[in-house]
Amino acid sequence: MTILFSSTNESKELAKKYGYKEWMISRFMNYI
Repeated sequence: MTILFSSTNESKELAKKYGYKEWMISRFMNYI
């Protein structure tokens, strides 16, 4: 799943943090 934001560094950082958080949550849910 790719998340598209504007090319600003702030948006990229938010995309990384949000994407990683969502990935961890989905992975955690798979273990339950």
